[in-house]
Order: sequence, then structure tokens, then C-alpha cells
Amino acid sequence: MPMIETDQLKPASDAAQSAKQAWYAAVEVMNAHDKADIEGLALATERVVMAREVYNDLCRDLARDVHMLLNAAHSE
Repeated sequence: MPMIETDQLKPASDAAQSAKQAWYAAVEVMNAHDKADIEGLALATERVVMAREVYNDLCRDLARDVHMLLNAAHSE
């Protein structure tokens, strides 16, 4: 059975986990924001959207890395 080194995935996994924490923190800030401050709420919402996009991109990168390592392991 082919094996992959999980150490190769750690940097991408750590980055995705950090991005998820940043996204959740941005959501908390947005939810705690004063609803009467329309401009501030819009900015907080924008930050949530950006944080989610970063998280999604890093998850896709991690998935791509996993697939590449699995393909390399199967070809050995």
C-alpha cells in the first residue's frame, strides 16, 4: 500500500487551520458590531467574506496537495 509523508502536508494544513480561526474571529467581530453603524457593519461583513475566501483557497490548495501526493504514491 502506498504511503505519503504527512509532514509534507503540515504547512498547508496549518495555514488552512489558521485561516479558519481568522474567519471565525471575523464573524464574531461582525456579530458583535453595532447594527446602527452601517459603514462599520459593511466593513466587518467585507472582512468576513475575505477571510472565508482565504480559507476556501487554502483548503483547495491543501486538497490539491493531498491529491498530488496520493497520485505520486500510487505511481511508485
